[in-house]
Amino acid sequence: MRARRVTAFSLVLASLAVVSTIFGYVKLQESKETRALAETTRADAETLVGYLLEDFHAELEPVGRLDMIGELASRCGQAVVDQVKAAVGTHDKTEITSLK
Repeated sequence: MRARRVTAFSLVLASLAVVSTIFGYVKLQESKETRALAETTRADAETLVGYLLEDFHAELEPVGRLDMIGELASRCGQAVVDQVKAAVGTHDKTEITSLK
């Protein structure tokens, strides 16, 4: 009787281990997909910012509205600092401050 209980308990634990492994694998794949999407989105955003700061600057120069690009550059710089703060968390804040 005791052997049956031990066997049943072992089977339950083994089943839980298999289910946990499958769940972990599925979540890992979802994480990889999410990371890939985030990297693609970030690359697209960097391309847009590059256009706005470089090509759009050339288009606004004849009109005399370069003040708009200055504000845009300032906001982009702050967005980068905010991203670094979020990524680093509570690590060395002096390095983050020096990026401003």
